[in-house]
Amino acid sequence: MWSRLVKNELSKKLVSCNWMSLLFNLPDKMFAGNVVQLNGNDSKAVSLAIDCLKNGNIIAIPTDTVYGLAVDASNSSAVASLYSVKERDISKPLAICVKNVSEIEKWGVTKDLPSGLLKSLLPGPVTVLLNRKERLNPDLNPGVKKVGIRVPGMTYPFIHLVTAALGRPLALTSANLSNEPNCIYPEEFRVLWPKLGAVFVTSVKQLEETNKSREGSTIVDLSVVGNFTITRRGIAYIQTLEILKKYGLVENV
Repeated sequence: MWSRLVKNELSKKLVSCNWMSLLFNLPDKMFAGNVVQLNGNDSKAVSLAIDCLKNGNIIAIPTDTVYGLAVDASNSSAVASLYSVKERDISKPLAICVKNVSEIEKWGVTKDLPSGLLKSLLPGPVTVLLNRKERLNPDLNPGVKKVGIRVPGMTYPFIHLVTAALGRPLALTSANLSNEPNCIYPEEFRVLWPKLGAVFVTSVKQLEETNKSREGSTIVDLSVVGNFTITRRGIAYIQTLEILKKYGLVENV
């Protein structure tokens, strides 16, 4: 269910394209309407994002891995809309994004984890799978006992500002049609723009520092006491493995 994403030749072609040049040489009118250029003072952009989320709309937002689509995880109709827009199989669960590591215990069971483990893994490009708590929206991944939780790294602080301002978790997934390559530039998922409340575009410098490999986060299942399972290697596999073993956890193989 939380299987590793499959790469294909199209993904390789996208990596080789100069999407950054394409994006930032488009006409100014492209940035009208629901496309918002982020800058040093993002208070207005944060307010717009919160308005969109509270109205049940989807936003596109840069993360520390690939571009993401996000909704208010407590809004059941917004969650359903996210599946529809992505053409995503409803059997595939969505992760949630919280503002900091301390928030994780509100939504997932952490009491048996080694002290300090989560703060060693996060913030960063890692998704931790934990047994979910009852307070999480029952319409988010119904029937699934675990929940994937993200605290993205600070490469793009905007997602932290939005999550903190909303005061609730975001339901987060990649900004693409289901089974298509991950996107690191907004222009790559332009076909989705008309269905989104807002698309937040980052700076050229930040795009240059983005994940060129287009890998998603490393997903690690920590739901079994004393054990771990890597369910997707992702972009942070090596460092994640080192941290887990440092804390004495045993890998399920």
